Amino acid sequence: MKLKFLSIIAFISLSFQSIAQTPGKIEQTGQVLLPNGWKLSPAGRGLPLGDLPLNIQLSASGKLLAVTNNGQSTQSI
Repeated sequence: MKLKFLSIIAFISLSFQSIAQTPGKIEQTGQVLLPNGWKLSPAGRGLPLGDLPLNIQLSASGKLLAVTNNGQSTQSI
C-alpha cells in the first residue's frame, strides 16, 4: 500500500515538472523567465543589431541612430 502511494506521488511530481516553464524561455508576452521564477519584460521594443554593438549615436533630429558593429563578423555602421 505504501509503495503504491509513493509511486503515485512520484508520478504526479514528475508530471508537474514537465509542465513547468523552462528558465530563459521567451513567452508569447515577450517576457523572459529567470531561474528564480521572476519574469522580465522589456520597457520598449527591441531592434535587431549586428555583432557586438559598442557605440550608438542619436542624430540631431532624434529620428535616426548610428550603431557600430565591432564583433568578429563584418564590421559595419
